[in-house]
Amino acid sequence: MIKVMALFLPLLYLVLLLPFVQSQNVDGTCNPPNQPYTTCNKCIQMSGIQCGWCPDNLVQGGCMPRSSSSTCNQWQWKDSREVSTGDNLDYIKPSNVQLKLRPNVKHQLQFKASKAQLAMDMYFLFDQSGTMRDILEVLSAVAVELSEELAKLTTDRKFGFGIFKEKPILPFDVRRDYRYDFEHLVDLTSNISEIVAKAPRDEKDFAGNLDNPESGLDALLQLLKCGDKIGWRKDATRTIVYLTDATFHLSGDGNLAGLWKPYEQSCKLQQTGKSQTYDALSNDYPSLSVLNYELQKEEIFLIFGLTSTIENSYKPMIDSKDLYAWMGTMGSGRGNAIGQLKDLLVEMYREIKDDLRVGINNPHDNLDIKLSFGANSKCSTKPAGQLDSNSIMCDEAVVGQEIDFIAEITMNETACLSESPLSFSLKVFGQEESTLEVEIMPDCDCECMQRPEQNSARCLGNGTLECGVCNCYDGFYGDKCECSKGNQGTSVDSLNNKDQINCTNPTSNSVCSNRGTCSCGKCDCNQPYFGTYCECKEDTCDCGDKGKCTVCNGQRVGNCKCDKGYEVGPSGNCDCSINTDQCVDPFSGLTCSKNGKCKCNACECDVGEGQYCQNPKTAALDSNQYTCNRLIPCTSLMIFRHILESDPSDLQLLKNLENSCNDTKLLQQGRLSCLFTVNSSNVFSDNDEWTELGTSKDCLYQPEFDITNKRRCEAVFKDCPYFFYHDAPNEGIDSYTTKEEGNVKIFVTYLNKSESVLTKFNEDRDLKYDLSPITCPYMMPKWMIITISGTSALFVFIFLFLAYFIIINLEERRKYKEFKRRANTIFDDGNVYINPLSRLNRASTFFRKRMSVINRIINSPSVTDPSPTAPNQSQ
Repeated sequence: MIKVMALFLPLLYLVLLLPFVQSQNVDGTCNPPNQPYTTCNKCIQMSGIQCGWCPDNLVQGGCMPRSSSSTCNQWQWKDSREVSTGDNLDYIKPSNVQLKLRPNVKHQLQFKASKAQLAMDMYFLFDQSGTMRDILEVLSAVAVELSEELAKLTTDRKFGFGIFKEKPILPFDVRRDYRYDFEHLVDLTSNISEIVAKAPRDEKDFAGNLDNPESGLDALLQLLKCGDKIGWRKDATRTIVYLTDATFHLSGDGNLAGLWKPYEQSCKLQQTGKSQTYDALSNDYPSLSVLNYELQKEEIFLIFGLTSTIENSYKPMIDSKDLYAWMGTMGSGRGNAIGQLKDLLVEMYREIKDDLRVGINNPHDNLDIKLSFGANSKCSTKPAGQLDSNSIMCDEAVVGQEIDFIAEITMNETACLSESPLSFSLKVFGQEESTLEVEIMPDCDCECMQRPEQNSARCLGNGTLECGVCNCYDGFYGDKCECSKGNQGTSVDSLNNKDQINCTNPTSNSVCSNRGTCSCGKCDCNQPYFGTYCECKEDTCDCGDKGKCTVCNGQRVGNCKCDKGYEVGPSGNCDCSINTDQCVDPFSGLTCSKNGKCKCNACECDVGEGQYCQNPKTAALDSNQYTCNRLIPCTSLMIFRHILESDPSDLQLLKNLENSCNDTKLLQQGRLSCLFTVNSSNVFSDNDEWTELGTSKDCLYQPEFDITNKRRCEAVFKDCPYFFYHDAPNEGIDSYTTKEEGNVKIFVTYLNKSESVLTKFNEDRDLKYDLSPITCPYMMPKWMIITISGTSALFVFIFLFLAYFIIINLEERRKYKEFKRRANTIFDDGNVYINPLSRLNRASTFFRKRMSVINRIINSPSVTDPSPTAPNQSQ
């Protein structure tokens, strides 16, 4: 028992590890009628997993659903399958698989992968521009502490260091005494103190440049291509830390400096003193796509350490999958970056260390491969923005933990033409010995093709039977080789074309009415159809009230024989009239206005809309404005023709109106009629000669009309406005369905110029006539306007002048009375010299003059103080 178990357990182990295969239908159709699969190989290659080939049943096309296989004696069907598997590697199981795939069938390949405990190679690529000096000081300050933090994640770690600057050439930078833009300073070493020692210190080491972007891509490509000089280890997680506060130049920017030569994808580092440098003045900058390709090819991780000011410049590039990288911010790049830089690098490396990424390498053009997690995989994937379509990433993977993956593979039928197997590989990114090699052999041919039947009776002895299909000998053709070329020297293809013509129904222009196959120029009809072109059907039909079932070859069948004037329409009944009277525009006489086709006596419009395709679709935007624009030329012509004809200077305006009216074709089609009334208190009922008063001979007089439901149009004649009303349909003048709806009446109101201010002074527009629809503003003669204006101005001036003097005198009188009252009060007190009125500085001249007079009177010697108690002035 123990021996049996010992033999059984390895076998069980292998079975559990073998890739599980599932096949699903891609195409989903067996033997489509428009392009049937005529051979077994075509059926297997094109139809999908649910279809197979039955050589016994070619009447139904040979390619049949798998559910019908029980009725077939030689059922031909294929499924995708595994042929062999190789040994398991430590981090991916199995290591190689060989598959046989049926075209256009999905095949699921299951495999396992796990994360390895790897050493760490980390290279610091630093932007040596002047604005990054503080960041470099921070890096030097936290270098040892950073190494100790990373030691908690991996014990085997090495660090490298290099700097980059701008190309020393205009317009990027001033010319320098060197030619390089990247300098490799420290090979990968376990002693991080070497980086601190080699880091630039002096301010002169930090060069400024003339533009904002830097030459960082030059440095990145050299790090990727010069692995031996940098010291990258194959069994390590290799990471580049790109520290900057600026964007980078791309391919094509070098043309500005005359550097037209494309970037060479090779190692170009040269020894310059104690460091290695890259000659920046020989080539253009590299492209982003080249960088992304080399990153994935070399399986090196890239971390961008950015200042917060440029984070938004890098994020779209990474989210859009243009570059496979990580990014984080380290503050603004000044003092607050201390500590943030260390935390950023530790966090980014931890994220890379815990991620397990599986990618598809070298996929064949004839293969469609999609990766997903297995059902038992407890794994969360990274956001789609950090992955391309050929990879999948498991977040927070544990070292040594196996994760289930599924590769869904679909091979197209073009692969059947390949003479060699197809191949691709599934690789764990950044790990050696973690590759699954997949080899695919297309399985495209039916087994029955290996057993042909020569001179088969089913081919009437004129061909070889292969999987139920006759491969005819020379001189014969047809499904059963029943057709003979005879003495015809034409090819089989030409004969088949001729037979197809003979089998084509002239009514429907289809081969055998799409109800059978053409054999030797005759239709072999499918049930229940028959007839020369399989045009008859062996059942009853409903033809509606305009037709009845006809008879084919003396039998009552399903085709409809329609009454005169009708034919079978889209519904299958005789409801389609062959007349076109409902498609003819009653005014233009054109069928569907030449903007569509008449089908079943109804217009199907290609341009425009309406019953006759006569109405432009733009008319629906503002139906009344569209109607007015159509009516104004002809309406103006009808109302003012006699006025324009009477003045030679108006002949050009008359011609313009006639041309515009002719363009509308409204008058030629007889669609317009004009009515007018007179809005006047005078009575003209006894005068039939309206035109003598100014009305148009093209308009008929109507004592009054109701415009309640009419729509108004505004127009201009000789810079003067006038208006009229119309009774066109609300949807627009061209939205008619009958001739009555298409006829439009114009309603015009004339004003008596002797009574209406609006029309009194417009003789230069409608000459001598008493009546006019023009409503020009009231215009007075210039001399009258000047006289009235001058008189008005003089009157206003006199009025203001008199008002001013009246107001001044009233105010002066009031102030004078106030002065006398206060003066009398002072005289009564006897203290004239201390009178405050004598010291007031009044704005009024009147008061100043009167104060002066009063002082002279008081100081005069002739004035005696009548009061015996007057104060002694000498005191």
